Amino acid sequence: DRTATIALIKIIRAAAPRHIKLIYFNDPALIRAGYTRYYAGHDDHMHVRFCEATHPDSRYVCAPAPNPSPTPTPTVEPTPSPTETPTSSPDSSLDPSPEPSA
Repeated sequence: DRTATIALIKIIRAAAPRHIKLIYFNDPALIRAGYTRYYAGHDDHMHVRFCEATHPDSRYVCAPAPNPSPTPTPTVEPTPSPTETPTSSPDSSLDPSPEPSA
């Protein structure tokens, strides 16, 4: 059952954040979605490879956690080009201010 397998994978990853290096299980949909990796002979069971920050066997060393950006990237609003015209113009008939007297 694919739904149950995804739920199990999420539970495993949540129980050991940043300590799951990979999960082998040969379900093409799960592989495409990034949940598992293909490995010959893993059509009916999963293997979970745990990892640590340091380990004598490099297969069990975790990738370093990404460093958060020290400063957030500012969002740049697009500036209108000089040839653009306003989409609407104020209607002077809706202006409640009194007319200037001459």
